[in-house]
Amino acid sequence: MAISLWRDVAAILLIIELMIVALPFFFLFYVALKGMLSFNRFMRGFMPQVRGIFLSIQHGTGKAAGAVTAPVIAIHSYKAFGLGLIQGTLSVVKGRSG
Repeated sequence: MAISLWRDVAAILLIIELMIVALPFFFLFYVALKGMLSFNRFMRGFMPQVRGIFLSIQHGTGKAAGAVTAPVIAIHSYKAFGLGLIQGTLSVVKGRSG
């Protein structure tokens, strides 16, 4: 009977120790969760403005990239057109169809 009593006391003491060890972590997680929720509420007003800024940056970057690459693409397309025209003309002159 004495062994079963001490077994129950030991189990209760282990549970109490576990609660004491886990309590700071639970408190830390609780405070972090509350902080994140308040931060989310605080940032909810700024996010549309930040999104607008990033969209304007994206639009400007797209326009700049188009302006830079358009001449290069035009030069290559005119070159390909000219080469195709010459090749087609030579095939007609030489009598070959391809």
